[in-house]
Amino acid sequence: ARAAAREEAAAEARAARAAQRREDRRKADVAAVQSRLAELKYYVDAIDGAAGPATISAVTAFQKVNGLSADGVVGPLTRAALDKPVTPELQGGAATRVEIDLTKQVLYYVQDGQLQRIVAVSSGSGESYETSSGGTATSLTPVGTYIVERKIPGIREAELGSLYDPMYFYAGWAIHGSDSVPSYPASHGCVRVSRADALWLYPRLGIGTQVSLYGGTHTFSAGSGAAGTSVPAGDTGAAEVDS
Repeated sequence: ARAAAREEAAAEARAARAAQRREDRRKADVAAVQSRLAELKYYVDAIDGAAGPATISAVTAFQKVNGLSADGVVGPLTRAALDKPVTPELQGGAATRVEIDLTKQVLYYVQDGQLQRIVAVSSGSGESYETSSGGTATSLTPVGTYIVERKIPGIREAELGSLYDPMYFYAGWAIHGSDSVPSYPASHGCVRVSRADALWLYPRLGIGTQVSLYGGTHTFSAGSGAAGTSVPAGDTGAAEVDS
């Protein structure tokens, strides 16, 4: 009986060591992906081997730029692309600016002429919705070149949802943090980013920062009258503004 107990304990110890080795390899693999994504300007958090929301968001942005299925999972195709990544094609503009590619659903932050960050976004879905006045509006995102006009720190409770650290670039349209940033266009017209990405962008996008939006399908040009409302998130902006 004692021998059997000793053998059982030894087997459990071996299994535990094997499990720990597997976990160590997994964390090392995730850390290597994080390090590569950081090098490519997709990831800015700790290189800790933990595949949390920030890592998944960075992988998703990378997949979008590289024309892969944007599922946030590092499979064989994504792993191969990390070795030979696509170079982002920027439109150009002010030395410090934001470019939002609505086709790829990504945001590029450029500072002093150098690409500093690539972020996954979700823009207007193209679907219709009812406004507070009983009318109907369409979830469209404006294309063109604008500037950050105003900012509201923290949470902004708007008619159609919560906006985190909104940075307005045209009327009621803003780049803002959200708890829901799917890989496809899903907003009422604003440009959603993760809450963590909004926190990162907020201090860097000062008033007057150029914001260019291009591509996409569920869009309109400012002044065209194509949009059903000028406040897609029900936000009049009547709140404390951070300049």
